[in-house]
Amino acid sequence: MSSRVLRGVRPYGEAPVDIVFADGIITEIAPAGTGTGEVINADGLIALPGFVDLHTHLREPGREEAETIETGSRAAALGGYTAVVAMPNTEPALDNVPLVAHVLSRGDSAVVDVAVAVRSTFDPFWTVRTYPRLTALLLPTASTRRPQTVA
Repeated sequence: MSSRVLRGVRPYGEAPVDIVFADGIITEIAPAGTGTGEVINADGLIALPGFVDLHTHLREPGREEAETIETGSRAAALGGYTAVVAMPNTEPALDNVPLVAHVLSRGDSAVVDVAVAVRSTFDPFWTVRTYPRLTALLLPTASTRRPQTVA
């Protein structure tokens, strides 16, 4: 396992640091100039947390020729996103448990976390699913006056 160092990167609003990572995982945030490993000059760059896209059209199932969960998640990762929430306007619509389970299952092997925007009409009033990089709280809407998705 070989470490790499983002040398002199500036976390938003902070002083420059070295971010050390191995196998895609941050292992250390060290004072600037002290991280050990293969150095990548990041002077002048800003480090931000991963973004979450709460309105993603993945088109699977039904329109895989336009985009799949795999291609959409790869595009999201290239843009700095670590999680996406798939809209249910697919063909067929994501309006039942087997289809939502299919998308979540395909999302398990995606390069970013994949959640599905749903409206819950059953008890309990909320369900939680924990993702490696995102926790989504899916709540009922309309008559309950509660938010749809809190991430």
